[in-house]
Amino acid sequence: MLPQNPPLVTRYSLPVTGAKPQFAITGMGAVSAGGKNVEELWQSVLQGRVKAERYQFKKSGVVLPIYRAELPELSKKDQHLVRQADRTAQLLLAAAREAWNNAQLTNSTYAKDRIGIIIGSSRGPMMLQEEQISSLKKKPSAAVYSTSSSMAGLLAAAFSIEGPSFVVASTCTSGATALAMGQQLLQSGVLDLVLVGGVDAPLTESLLEQYRAAGVLAEQQDPSMALRPFDRKRSGTVLGEGAVVVMLESEKLALKRTAPIIGKLHAVALQSHPGRRASLDPQGKALQQVIKGSLEQALLTLDRIGVVHLHGTGTKQNDLIESCAVSSIFGNLVQQPISWANKSITGHILGASPLFQLVLALQTMRHRWVPSLVHCDQLDPACPIRVSRGELIAASPALCLNSGFWGNVSSIVISP
Repeated sequence: MLPQNPPLVTRYSLPVTGAKPQFAITGMGAVSAGGKNVEELWQSVLQGRVKAERYQFKKSGVVLPIYRAELPELSKKDQHLVRQADRTAQLLLAAAREAWNNAQLTNSTYAKDRIGIIIGSSRGPMMLQEEQISSLKKKPSAAVYSTSSSMAGLLAAAFSIEGPSFVVASTCTSGATALAMGQQLLQSGVLDLVLVGGVDAPLTESLLEQYRAAGVLAEQQDPSMALRPFDRKRSGTVLGEGAVVVMLESEKLALKRTAPIIGKLHAVALQSHPGRRASLDPQGKALQQVIKGSLEQALLTLDRIGVVHLHGTGTKQNDLIESCAVSSIFGNLVQQPISWANKSITGHILGASPLFQLVLALQTMRHRWVPSLVHCDQLDPACPIRVSRGELIAASPALCLNSGFWGNVSSIVISP
């Protein structure tokens, strides 16, 4: 529930203008532990509802918290389509259906070869891959369904799309990379619409063991309290599974077909910091550079950003570097936009993270409300950011900041 008379944070509510073409987001869908659709996820965020659970390793007996998505009911046709597919494809199809319906394309006339599909995923269909590696009986169908391209291919089959469909991977910035490529294909005139998605279902014992051995997972007994972004008592991240899909098209086309414009995409900046395998540079220079790059693309100055949606993994190092990068760019607390993060609700969904951030940033802008950062009870004094405690905001652009293994960083700028 939104408070009745909260204080209004008036920050840079001027309309966004610029010479660059803008791209409309006309549909979005999401499936995660936070909810089976975007509205359920948003209500979980507003209520601080955390649906993490315990996972016990079969051999060692070690218990870890995880975020498992609740898959919505699929139609019989969709169930048949993904019956032999990996869980990533099942989650992705559910999110894509929601986005497709929101974009009002169900009964629309469109050129099938002018719509594309680009999916970002860090790990791909790894459940099916691991199942086949350990199984004595190999499924012939796994030769097709265990490929990363199967995720995009199944969406193409579901929606009869004949444009290019492919999968990209850039660790936890994969969703942002997919979005950037979709933007470029629209700008080039090759496509009219692009279904952009992010998905990961990394809850396999072998991968959880790897992350635990790396020392980045929280091991708190109460799973609902384990992931604590920017809190002084944070102990690590918690992996989750889910999928998010947005429909991206030119603003001109969206207006022509009277589609509902949920938000506008202004920029996607991508960079990497050479030599960094599993961490960011301590000074956060790569994050600072990618923030500047996205604002330059969007033709915006720093004071125009009202909200920064952070990666917020809950790890000691990532939260510290990320918050220091934000303060280095935007200045002291009084000068900074509001900072927020969603992983306490969704878990860390790896390559889908940037698009979950985008969808929830759009929700904050649509409702003019930035929810309180869940489980950040005591902000780490070493993290000099203006954390949201529940803020009513004026309409303003938002920035979504993300990072991943191998030094990948991304920054997305959107507006209502």
